[in-house]
Order: sequence, then structure tokens, then C-alpha cells
Amino acid sequence: MKILLIIRSLDVGGTETQIAQLARGLARRGIDVRIAVFYTGGVIEKQLQTHSIQVTNLNKGGRWDIAMFTLRLRKLIKSYEPDVVYGFLTESNLCALLCKLFSRKVVVAWGVRASISDIRIRKYDCFVLIEYVLAKLLSRFTDLIISNSLSSKQFHEKAGFKPPLYYVIENGVDTDRFRKARDLGEALRRELSIRQETKLIGLVARLDPIKDHKTFIEAASILYKKRSDVMFMCVGTGSSQYQRVLIEEVNRKQLTEAILWLGERNDMVRVYNALEINTLCSLSESFPNSVCEAVSCCVPCVVTDVGDIAAIVGNAGIVIGQKKPDELAAAWSELLDNKSFDREKILDQARERLKNRFGVEFMVDRTIEVLFKH
Repeated sequence: MKILLIIRSLDVGGTETQIAQLARGLARRGIDVRIAVFYTGGVIEKQLQTHSIQVTNLNKGGRWDIAMFTLRLRKLIKSYEPDVVYGFLTESNLCALLCKLFSRKVVVAWGVRASISDIRIRKYDCFVLIEYVLAKLLSRFTDLIISNSLSSKQFHEKAGFKPPLYYVIENGVDTDRFRKARDLGEALRRELSIRQETKLIGLVARLDPIKDHKTFIEAASILYKKRSDVMFMCVGTGSSQYQRVLIEEVNRKQLTEAILWLGERNDMVRVYNALEINTLCSLSESFPNSVCEAVSCCVPCVVTDVGDIAAIVGNAGIVIGQKKPDELAAAWSELLDNKSFDREKILDQARERLKNRFGVEFMVDRTIEVLFKH
């Protein structure tokens, strides 16, 4: 069996991480797997080289490189002859559908991941909107669509996506890697000169308005005025312009000494284990990796009620409404002060539930079952 996975690039990101985990899992099961990228050089692409996963660069020359890009894709399909082509996200999904023109036998699967329309939040250009409309119209010509959350499936069905078959396969978390290791967290805290008694509250997310860092900053201001034993940490990269806006807000709130900006990290096990509380206050999500990883590291979470987050967190944290900094600050305070919260027992149980329900091996097995039964 041969499967070709298509993605724009393999830079750091939730979808890209899932593709890497899926590719490694498929290879472990003896399936011939290859990844095609539009643009080469991503961090995760380099990591896959150590696992002998072949990545083919389609060498897209930009938005309007269509004819030559299509010829390169056709050449890859003719030479590799995959049984399945599995795209991820709109642009890659449309390219995956092109493969039906090059091979009659190929099964085309789309991976879709959004749970609500965030066009109002992000300022997309008309090209992105055209892609979305095309995907909706052409979805009936796929063989199947796979969403990574029930909320994503429901959203796309309501929006008018009509594939012959539609499945939900949640993201898989690598519980062998993401584990409770407080010694690693303490080592990072020492490197960052964070005192042992300080309660560290983190937000692991790319710098994007949809992650609503502004609510995080407002809530941090509220809590910081009430107690001096807290600090906050933002992990992730994104638009430098947006980061400047956020830093200006931090300065206005006089939180410069209270909030750390760590940028992109490759030691996320240490990051999670350094936290007292993990936070995700997004306006939209489908099935966020950062929450899965934090729960797997036995760190309680405060999250907004979007996508399938509540199902991930269970009783290992608190779910709040969107854009509610007062609620967020109160939830942090409750977790920090609640003496009846049997932290170790509850979090150990949450981790075990996560492993059984959302483990990476289950995700890989379910993907094989869905893709290769056609």
C-alpha cells in the first residue's frame, strides 16, 4: 500500500505535527508513505529525515505558479503511483483532488480541521475565499473527508461540504513523549530565573488573533493585581506586527516584568512541566494539540468552550466562555487556591483517559482503517 500526504509546508504547526506523527506511524506498520510539500525547508521536514520519511518538494514558485506546479504534481503521481492521496487544509486538498485526473485508481481524502468560520477574525484576501468556495463546490468529487473533531465535521456539513463519506479521526497525542517530568520543568524554570514559589501560567499558541492573546493579557493584569506570586508565559511565533501590538498592550498594563515571551521552542515537554496551569483562550479551535499535550503532561488547563476542547480536558481543568478575562482570571485563581482539587489523582486519571482515547497509535490505526477500506 502506498499513501501520499500533501501539505503546503512542514513548518512548526498543529496540522504539520499531526502529519509527521501519522507518517511515522504508517511507516512503522509497513505502509509506503511519502509527503509532498509545496515549499521545502520546514523544521518538521528536517526532523522527518531522521525517520527515513521521504519528502518530495513540489517547488511551488508562488501563488500563480499553477501550470508548472500541476505538471510536477502529475509527474510525482505517475512515478510514485499511490493508492491514496490525503491532503491537509484547503489549498492542499484542492491539489489532492487534481490527482484524480492523473490516476483513475487513486483514492482522494481531504483533511479539514476548522470548527467555525474565522473570516471575521482574520483578514483573509479574496484568493483564500475563492479557495474555500471551490472546496465546498468540489467536495462531492472526493472519496472521503476526515475531520479531526466532531465540531469540525458539523461545521463543514452545515456549510455545504458534501463528500460521499465523512469521518472523524481526532488528533493523536504522543503520550510517550509528553509525560509528567517535573524535574525537566524545574530545570527550565531555573534557566529562566523563575523562583520556586512562583506560579507560572502559560499560553502555548501561535501569535494569531484567533488565539486571543489580548484576553490572556487582560486576565493576567486582573490576577497580577491580586497576587504577587504569579507569572505568565507565552510560547509560539507568528506575525511580528501582531506581536508588537501585544507587547504594547503588555506595556500599557504594566506587565513587562510579569509576562515572558519564549517564541518557538523545541523542548515543549520542559515547557509544559514548568507550568502550574496551561491556558488556551481561543475564539476558534477544532482539536488543539497544545491542550492534549498539556493534559498528557498532567498539567491542568483553563480553556474556552470551542471545538472539542471540553472533551479533551474533561475534569482536568475549567472551561470558560470566549472573550471573558474576568472568568479566565477567576478560573486561574480557583485552580491555584482550591485545596480540595486532588491534583495528582485527577490529572493522572485524565492522562490515562487521554492515552486510551486520543493516543497517537489509535489515530494511526483508525486512519489506516478508513483510508484503505475503499
